Amino acid sequence: MSRKQAPWMCFAKEGDVLRTPKGDYRVIRSISRFDDGDLRCASFAIRRCSWTKRAYTTYNFTDLMNWSYAMAREPGASKLDKTLHWETHQRVAVPPILACCSVVGVP
Repeated sequence: MSRKQAPWMCFAKEGDVLRTPKGDYRVIRSISRFDDGDLRCASFAIRRCSWTKRAYTTYNFTDLMNWSYAMAREPGASKLDKTLHWETHQRVAVPPILACCSVVGVP
């Protein structure tokens, strides 16, 4: 199945930095792809607390169509980066280690 996606979506990976339509820079914390390789969704550190209290938020490919690729970088190596990476990759409902207030202000 062919989806309309921005060209950067075919090579984006965890750790890469995207620019939002407002001009903010956001680091991809996790990424998921469809079986054909198209980008399914990407997760980011949350900007402000929400009802979920999770430390991350996920956008699907249609949400990301107006974003642009900014630069490549390695995934963060700090304890906070590693914990956030672990939480965004969980496929089951587990109590979160990080709360949204733990990552407010983290790109």
